[in-house]
Amino acid sequence: MALCDFDTRVTIYKGYGNPISIVPYKDIRNDAAIDMTGVTKVRVCVGGVTAESDDVPAYVWWDGAVGNWVIHFKPGLFPLVPTGEQDAMISVFSPDYPNGLVLTHTFPLNILEIC
Repeated sequence: MALCDFDTRVTIYKGYGNPISIVPYKDIRNDAAIDMTGVTKVRVCVGGVTAESDDVPAYVWWDGAVGNWVIHFKPGLFPLVPTGEQDAMISVFSPDYPNGLVLTHTFPLNILEIC
């Protein structure tokens, strides 16, 4: 299961807090979002650097109500995140998925270092 197919990379600036916000869909053709009512944690991994909602809430969080859930993350602030083209892996944890449910492992990012 993937969020959707991507054609372009989102540009992120290393050291800056520009957020990315995504709506996790289980079926984008029918506009069917994932019900995140039971989610206990969200994990985002970029270039081997992981941030989670329960240990770094300033970098990864989610909000919303059923049908309008949104996952937010600030990969430019992940400690030691590498520059260049990276893919983000996004997974959610809940009682139904104690080991995590991978929403996507190919969310494309381009991380730039600027002054």
